Formats: sequence, structure tokens, C-alpha cells
Amino acid sequence: MSEPAVFSVESANKRLPYVRTIVRDIVELARDLQQRQERIDEIHTLYEQSSGESPHAEEFEQMQEAMEQDFRRFDELEQELSGISVTVVDRNSGLVEMQSQLDGQPVRINWQPGEPEFMFWRSIDDDAMMRRPLLQSVSETGQEFLDGSDTDH
Repeated sequence: MSEPAVFSVESANKRLPYVRTIVRDIVELARDLQQRQERIDEIHTLYEQSSGESPHAEEFEQMQEAMEQDFRRFDELEQELSGISVTVVDRNSGLVEMQSQLDGQPVRINWQPGEPEFMFWRSIDDDAMMRRPLLQSVSETGQEFLDGSDTDH
């Protein structure tokens, strides 16, 4: 098993146009799935109340099949990001991260839609949703993130 790629903030930001496109698709898909799940829950409740006879049975089956396809699409999109060493942390918000180093220690730098670039980080021991500002970390601690020479492939 090979060592995971390690990226500078600069290198991660160069990948951002591609990442944005895929993450936008993931967030939209997550929103659509949530709305369909709510509709499926409504139909299921109606079906149970009607003693198994429901005019919505066909719609229910079609929606379940479409959701299964969409979950496969999630996997495809996440694989695409994984191919450039980006990990999806949260499908709903679009939070993604890449491996980097801070003062020689492995960390994760992260980005989510609405941000202009990778601007946050977390240690590998932090909760995945933890986000610390990059600039504050460097200026207050004197620590440095990996310079522009990446060890990615």
C-alpha cells in the first residue's frame, strides 16, 4: 500500500475548479435525495394507512429505484474526487478535505462551497467537522504548512 499524497494549500487550491464542479453535483444530489426521501416517507405512511392498497405504490417503487441509482451516482462522484486525493466529509454541506502537513505533522485541509479556497484545517485526531482557520494557525503558532513542493503524484 502506497503512502497517501500530501498537498500544499497552493496545490489543493489549483484543484479547486474541478472539485467545485463535482461537489456542486454532490450537494444537489444530496438535496434531491432528501426531498425524495421525505416524499417516500409520506407515500409509505399513506400505503400503511390504506391496508396495502395504494394508488401511489408504483410511484413509491419508481422513487426507490431512482434513489438507488442516485446512491450509485454518489459513489461515482466520490470516486472521482478520491482519484485526485480529495475526501468527501459531508455530502449535504459539500465539505471536502485533502491531506497536508503542519509543522511536519499530518493534517487535513478542507473546503466547502461558498469559500474562495482551502482556508481551514484539522488535525487527524480532530472530529471530521472541526475546522480551524489556516491563517490564524500559521500566524499565531509560527508553524508552517507544507510548502509548494508537494509529495503528490
